[in-house]
Amino acid sequence: ARPTLEEALRRYPFLERGPDTTALVVRPGDWSVQGDLVLPAGCGLVAGLGTTLRFEEGAILFGDAPLRLEGSADAPVRLLPRKDRWGGVIVLHAEAPSFWHHVLVSATTGITRGGWLVSGGTTFERSPVRMSDCTFLHSRAEDTLNIVRSRFAITRTEFGWSASDALDVDFGEGEVGRSSFHDIGGDGIDLSGSRVTVEAVRMQRIADKAVTAGEITRVTVRHSLLAESNFGVVSKDLSQAEVIDTEIVHPRIAALAAYVKKPTYGPATLTADGIRFVETDEAHRTLVQAGCTLRLEGERIPGRAIDVGALYGP
Repeated sequence: ARPTLEEALRRYPFLERGPDTTALVVRPGDWSVQGDLVLPAGCGLVAGLGTTLRFEEGAILFGDAPLRLEGSADAPVRLLPRKDRWGGVIVLHAEAPSFWHHVLVSATTGITRGGWLVSGGTTFERSPVRMSDCTFLHSRAEDTLNIVRSRFAITRTEFGWSASDALDVDFGEGEVGRSSFHDIGGDGIDLSGSRVTVEAVRMQRIADKAVTAGEITRVTVRHSLLAESNFGVVSKDLSQAEVIDTEIVHPRIAALAAYVKKPTYGPATLTADGIRFVETDEAHRTLVQAGCTLRLEGERIPGRAIDVGALYGP
């Protein structure tokens, strides 16, 4: 159950009243959280320089109002497990945006309890968010960061050592800029039904796709480095991807791909200009399913029959 403001203050000794009733403030320090940190309805959270919250295994931070977490390079706000891992952060239906600056989130798992499943280690659903200079490390969740039906901006943020996908955006709109993704066990950026600009990102050692656009997504990737992934950029299922002035290094399957995974959507389109292929022979530059469109430096690449299911393993 959601606590009242008074109940939250009694339950969590590290919290204090803010200037008004719209947010609680975390006292400066390094705090162990007993159980879930559930915020009162309509009440956000404010945390400042050097604040650390340590959570029990499976525990979460849950709210329906903005989280304003403002650290610095020398004194970030840290959301950590007390031991090995914890559930993560969930923000649902917050009308005003959350602001995260110099925030470290580590060792999340997502939520599986009593039939409630949340794939994201950090989730913003119908809740706008702006992040800069943040760090997401060692997530074991299906999605390290999941943004659902929300506007967002992510700048100078690091995603590292994720067990599965790093950033998953479902029906969202926003931009990712000057950020890094490395040692990712799934996709770097996985987009569905979204409108997203990706600019000046570095992606290295991505197990599957560096950037993938599905289910009528529109994505532009500019001035980026995509290195050592199965695929560089994939457009599928009525999506449109544009790749501009980007370097793609040693893709294991294809640097650029367009195909249909879900036949109910139909063919995809990808255009690419100013592409620098490194350690990439002709056979690994493009993969185009018949009926889809891929234009590389203005030239249309012929499509062919492809067993798309085989691209996703057994």
